This record gives sequence, C-alpha cells and structure tokens, in this order.
Amino acid sequence: MFRLLLSTLLILFSSSLFAQSLTPDEKQVFDEIVYKRRQVGEYAVISKWAAPIRYKVYGDIESWLMKEIDSTFNQLKRLTKLDISKTTSDDEANFIFVIGKKEIGKLSQNMEKYLDSYGGTQYKTNKNLEVSRVENFVNADKYRFKTDVRYVVKKHIIKSFGFFQTTMAAPSSLFYAQSNNKLKIDAFDSHIISTLYLPAIKSGMSKDEVDQVLKEIQ
Repeated sequence: MFRLLLSTLLILFSSSLFAQSLTPDEKQVFDEIVYKRRQVGEYAVISKWAAPIRYKVYGDIESWLMKEIDSTFNQLKRLTKLDISKTTSDDEANFIFVIGKKEIGKLSQNMEKYLDSYGGTQYKTNKNLEVSRVENFVNADKYRFKTDVRYVVKKHIIKSFGFFQTTMAAPSSLFYAQSNNKLKIDAFDSHIISTLYLPAIKSGMSKDEVDQVLKEIQ
C-alpha cells in the first residue's frame, strides 16, 4: 500500500513539473544553458535526446560511484520521460562514460585531447539536431575526494542531455558555471530539465520558437 502511494505521489509530482510555468529565475537559467550555435552566424538552437538511451560505464568503478550514476539516470528518466537503461553491449551503447584512463580506448580518438585534463564531453546529433551519441571522460585521478568525483560525474551526465552551456545566475544549481559540489537534482533544476523535454519542444528550435511553445502552455 505504501509503495503504491509513493508511486502515485511521484507521478503527480512529475506531472506537476510539466504543468507549471518556469519562474523568471528558472527561465533566465533555461535561456542561458539550452541554446547553442553550431556555426558562427547561425541561430542558436536546442538539441536534446529523442531516441532511447543505452548507457555503459567503463573503468574500475566502485559501488558508491555506480550507485550515483544509476541514480542520476533514473532521475533523468523520470524527468525527461525518455527510454533509458544500462547496457552491457558495446554495440548498443550510445551514451559512453569512461572513468579514469584505463579504458580510454573505448572513446573516439579525438577524445584523447582530454587525457591530461579533468575530463571532457563530446556529442553527436542527427540531421534533426537530436542528440544521438554522447561520450564522456572523467579523469578520476585528478580529484582528491569521492564527493568531487560524484559531483563531476553527475554534472557530465546532466550536461549530456542538452544542457551544453552553463550559468552564473544560479549558484545553488547543478548548472552553475563554477564548482559548488551539489549532488541533488532539486526542484529548480528538475523543472528546467523537464521543460526542455516537453514533447512540444523539438530539437532545432530557436529561442523565439521555444518561447512561443512556453507561452502557449502557460
């Protein structure tokens, strides 16, 4: 009975996120982090996932970190309504995450430029500007504490859902440009994530087009 009640509350909470309008503060951050120009002179547009996500993690992953990764994907599955699951197949995986240098060979060659840094992200889009593949690398040896690794991994995952820019306007957000070691996707961040994944908002839309959608659902 308790599980049924909890599931119902989660569904109602998730649905309310879609129904509400962005607050002015959320809208400011949303506008700063979701639009990106592909080339100089082009309109800045959004890109987001539409296809199922099959994620695979490579490296010597301790249980506490794998728990963080799985939990983050489960939260994003609820917020985006995407088909997301872990895979053991190299061929099936379209969301690759490498922790540490040992498995760097699983990434594209041009990801090697991040080997001596803290990490990096590369993503591909299809003809509709939908994200179709993401590769992430985190050099765990660069971090002293577990909380730092958890934080960076979480930031990489969320960024890879179409939030390729950062903001200075929200110091307590996971989208903040500087490190704040936040580990929770709170209501503020959840609302921004779920808004990008409204069905009416499509990859390739400009800010004017997205604003029109948001205006119509208010």
